[in-house]
Amino acid sequence: MLQHGREIAPSVSWEILAHVKRTGGISVNELATLLKMSYMGVKQHCDALKRRGYLDTWRRPKTTGRPEKIFRPTVKLDLVLPNWGNEMCLNMLAFSAQMQGENAPERLLHSFLQQKAELWAAKIKAKAPAERAQQFAKLRNSDGWMCEVIQDENGISIAEYHSPLKEIARIYPAVWTLETRALERCFDGEISRVDVDGVSHLQVWKNSDPTTTTDVATESPLMESTAGADTSSNEPQPQVIEHHQQPVESPVPAAPVQEAPVMQSFLLDSEEDESPAQDAATGKAPVDTTTPPHSPADSKEPTPPAQRREPRELLFDLD
Repeated sequence: MLQHGREIAPSVSWEILAHVKRTGGISVNELATLLKMSYMGVKQHCDALKRRGYLDTWRRPKTTGRPEKIFRPTVKLDLVLPNWGNEMCLNMLAFSAQMQGENAPERLLHSFLQQKAELWAAKIKAKAPAERAQQFAKLRNSDGWMCEVIQDENGISIAEYHSPLKEIARIYPAVWTLETRALERCFDGEISRVDVDGVSHLQVWKNSDPTTTTDVATESPLMESTAGADTSSNEPQPQVIEHHQQPVESPVPAAPVQEAPVMQSFLLDSEEDESPAQDAATGKAPVDTTTPPHSPADSKEPTPPAQRREPRELLFDLD
């Protein structure tokens, strides 16, 4: 990373930062001697780095005379120097997956992103969606993001050109969904993420009128969600009952009505062929009309009640 920084920024600035970092604080005269440059040339570079926030000044006491002015490194300088933050983070996530299961990294990321969103939400004081988006983008930029607010006829969105989570998302893609859900605390409503040409867009306000307060924004998603929950909970119940009642009740009365005449006629025909010998001996009626209609019904009566009872028991179990 230090080599890439030297290619972007002037090499003199990086040499000054390297000496300041190594010593913890150095004067302009000492830097001029090390870099073999003039006093004013070194001082101009140090003042420029101070204005950018990479250096600050302090008065170092001397044994005799006035205190000496030196330049010291700031916390911002650590952000541009090589570090193992990403590597250590990825290794810890991988280690948690080995020790606590494959879902452990996502649980850790979820907890971290929720805590980060709560800190951002506590710092956002504006009520109007446009102002909340501006404050949110400012907080994100200070933490390493590169984003800006875009307001058009579709609503308000935040375009992210760089995200510190990109390297983590390469191994754990679910981090984008976890972050989007966590950021809903900053806007008190549902937001969505869409990637267009490598740029991630967070849609934080879908209404074209940006002057509407957040109270209206929070009511509409809640009303839609509750309405959807009521319809989803009420509709399946009558459908399940009708689905089980139709196949249970409709075949039972239909089967005896259609089959009884056929079986009865068949038995009458078969007994009429054998009846002459019996008629001659007994002199009674050739066919006993009372038994054939009841015999098929008696043989089939135990079956339908068993068919009716089993689906009803299953239906009660489902309810």
